Amino acid sequence: MEAYYLGDKTYIRIYMTVYDDKGGYPTHKDIWQDREGHIVIFPARSRLWVGFGSPRRQLEFAYKYRNQGRNKAHSNIALIRSFLVDSKVAIPILENAVPERFTANAFDINVDQSKNPNQFEQSTELLRQNALSGSLVPYFMDRKRLLNVNIDSWGIVKPIEDLREKVAYPDPDILLYDSQTTSYPSHLSTKDRQALVALKVYMIDT
Repeated sequence: MEAYYLGDKTYIRIYMTVYDDKGGYPTHKDIWQDREGHIVIFPARSRLWVGFGSPRRQLEFAYKYRNQGRNKAHSNIALIRSFLVDSKVAIPILENAVPERFTANAFDINVDQSKNPNQFEQSTELLRQNALSGSLVPYFMDRKRLLNVNIDSWGIVKPIEDLREKVAYPDPDILLYDSQTTSYPSHLSTKDRQALVALKVYMIDT
């Protein structure tokens, strides 16, 4: 769990994947911050699927969105937005969440357990009201496209490779290979090799 201690408060970082950023006013789900650093969530007064304290599920979606863009012959800039939420709100969400298949209207939280259990449906207003101002960190894929997006509202921008290395997430631009092989492609970084060893899966470059 990714936690931050600031003064007498503890914050949990949450993550959400965005299919594209076209530089204008968001027409779909997105997270910005205003000039005072206040977190702004689109669409307002709705619900979002987010991950608490770990970005692995969001990394899966980010590369899925990128590949969908490639298949549709357009260049979307898939990215991951993240910000800090007061643990007094985040911890009860984690403790009270129920599997999606058991969800009824009486439950406020859903849990997607099909691949990674760290995927929660939550109220945008609850997250916004308990977000730490100035904590927005977006992780992007395409450095060149940054010239055409709304950087002022992005917060502290970082490359998505930083996030992959942080959680030892293997390079997704490589294909599944024989798990018994002892050789590695020369382009793999040391951290990627360590991640693949941990997963007991070896891969080759596309």
